[in-house]
Amino acid sequence: MAFLPVGSIPVPLYIPSVGPKYTVPPQMIEVNLDVIYDHEEDVRLPLLKNIATHEAGHALGMLGHSQNKADMMYSVTDEHSRISQRDINTLTRLYQRKVDIPL
Repeated sequence: MAFLPVGSIPVPLYIPSVGPKYTVPPQMIEVNLDVIYDHEEDVRLPLLKNIATHEAGHALGMLGHSQNKADMMYSVTDEHSRISQRDINTLTRLYQRKVDIPL
């Protein structure tokens, strides 16, 4: 099993800003592939997918890390990580808030 600390991957993160218009600057997820190639060939693609999924969670507004090892947003991922119900609930809660910003 290959474990990878997600924090070791550089990911520029832009926080959405509220102003006259609500904007979210483009998100960029950058993964150092050398980190992936250090692992067995059969786990590279699943590991890369899980890292990208974790980082996409940050880009969608999940700014911290979960304390629960079963969550995709836990600070360490491997090829077996999956999106948990808690991850889904967090995103749902983030996006069901009523925003009082004229569009």
